[in-house]
Amino acid sequence: KVPFTEGTLTKEELEHFHRKGWVLKHGVLDMAVIDAARTAVEGLVDDLAERLYAAGLIRDKCVSAPFERRLALIDSQYAGANVLLHKVGRLPAEIGALWSHSALLNTARQILGDHVDVMGHPVWNLRCKTPE
Repeated sequence: KVPFTEGTLTKEELEHFHRKGWVLKHGVLDMAVIDAARTAVEGLVDDLAERLYAAGLIRDKCVSAPFERRLALIDSQYAGANVLLHKVGRLPAEIGALWSHSALLNTARQILGDHVDVMGHPVWNLRCKTPE
């Protein structure tokens, strides 16, 4: 257990993390960072829908569907569309910016301690979970 240091988490939140293994913290990231990442994923789904539509594999690109449902609707027309999106293997800069955001890294350092290097795996994939 790392001694408490000032940071994103309060002392109580850090103790909760060590006791329960999780903590829910609102407002760590600016919504603009999250929205940019979401928009980038929407772009990946747009590209996939265009490719599947052009190949005659789907009839509806589901452009009016909400973000939370669109890929599932596309996947219902072409089973495995979520896997194709996973296989794109392209990390949008906005996702990279989210995962390397100083607020997240500082929170990780507060939990793990300054002696630990915080890094991500160099191979990135978007793992889409659609309903079965």
